[in-house]
Amino acid sequence: MRPALLLMLLAVPAACGNDTPCGPGDAPDNGLIANLGGSDQLTFGSFTSSANNDCSVAGAPTSLTVDGVQMGQSSFHMTFCLPRPDQIGGGAIDLTDDTRVQVININGDLGGGCLLTLDPSGTMSGTIAFVGFCSDGTDPAGYALELDGTIPGFRACTGGDAGTQSTPVDIALSGTTVVTAP
Repeated sequence: MRPALLLMLLAVPAACGNDTPCGPGDAPDNGLIANLGGSDQLTFGSFTSSANNDCSVAGAPTSLTVDGVQMGQSSFHMTFCLPRPDQIGGGAIDLTDDTRVQVININGDLGGGCLLTLDPSGTMSGTIAFVGFCSDGTDPAGYALELDGTIPGFRACTGGDAGTQSTPVDIALSGTTVVTAP
């Protein structure tokens, strides 16, 4: 091979199967918003992707767990599981497509004695996308996670003689964030 051609090939960045470069691009580290309306808004970031095999499907590559934390709160998480990372592709995935993505957990501290939790029995809508997702999500460049949807939850508040009051809420999810792949 001619040296000039070899140098050109080496200079081309790694790309996913759809010609999108691997990695998160210019996504922010803490860009996912969970909004319950009004002032009840939480920001999540510091997402990581790891091959934990938590929701694997027979014959598929090792499943991925994608987990981030509420900013300023290390005990509250937003977690997804990807049973078939080989079928993620470059486009948006419907949040109801549990063969490719599962919403495992969302919880947060709303302040004032109120907590946010996922209602796993409710109906979800919207999409999730994994941009720059390469090598079944294990490429060291990481990728970006984009959310635009609504999931069901509960706003549980404690106080006074009433004990804990739990109210159903719609959690509007939006934004883009970096996911690192250690």
